[in-house]
Amino acid sequence: MNNFHGLPIAVLENDHIRLEYLTSAGPRIVGFSYHGSPNLLADVFDMAWDTPNGKYFPLGGHRLWISPELPEKTYVPDRTGLSVREIPQGVELNGASETVSGVRKSVRIEL
Repeated sequence: MNNFHGLPIAVLENDHIRLEYLTSAGPRIVGFSYHGSPNLLADVFDMAWDTPNGKYFPLGGHRLWISPELPEKTYVPDRTGLSVREIPQGVELNGASETVSGVRKSVRIEL
């Protein structure tokens, strides 16, 4: 599987775990498993709701968010603008700057 419901993913893995992340949206980690186990993260791809910034899709997995939970700041659509940078033993995922909050979400993953 090289996609998460049609969205492209990439994989980081070692002898113990497998981690899948989106390469075009997010930053989002959509899969985490021990080798041979099912995905331990939620999969809610068919879920969506309207926000002041447009339709928001939680997708599933793990994402970074802003607190306190306010629809106009916490649920900003993040399906475009991701940049992916490979690093030794991992990856760095950088989202686009959010127009409402000015926040740019970033996560660095190393195995």
